[in-house]
Amino acid sequence: MAESGSESEQHLLNRYLDAYRGAIKWKVQGLTRDEATRSMVPSGTSLLGILKHMAYVEQGWFQEVVAGRVLESVSTEEEFAVRDDETIDGLIASFDATCETSREILAERRLDEMVRFHDGELAIRDVVVHMIEETARHAGQMDILREQIDGQTGGFPPDGLPWS
Repeated sequence: MAESGSESEQHLLNRYLDAYRGAIKWKVQGLTRDEATRSMVPSGTSLLGILKHMAYVEQGWFQEVVAGRVLESVSTEEEFAVRDDETIDGLIASFDATCETSREILAERRLDEMVRFHDGELAIRDVVVHMIEETARHAGQMDILREQIDGQTGGFPPDGLPWS
């Protein structure tokens, strides 16, 4: 338990998760749609595809696992595939809305609360820590792709450091 006046564990974990969410969005900003959908790796992964995938990851872990909602199943290929009618701004807005729903779900739960996961249970704390790891891992992939596109480096937007 956090001491009086100090930051709670839940606030700390949310702060780090939000910083990596910001890094994910930052990596597609300032690019053309062609640049954001360009793939330079054999898997076909693109910056915008990762952003879109991360919205599905947020939904899966927070809406399905934590909140117990049943959502429409989407294949991994669909999660990463950017349709012709999808824009950078539209996918950022979708990601933002999904992250806001995740925040609302977490605000109503305790980190030590258990949720059903496959054939067992999982603490919500484990879900949040996993999401920090998952989001950071994809942000790192995006760092490399963005550097290949226009040379931009750096993991976080200037005002988005998790420890500031």
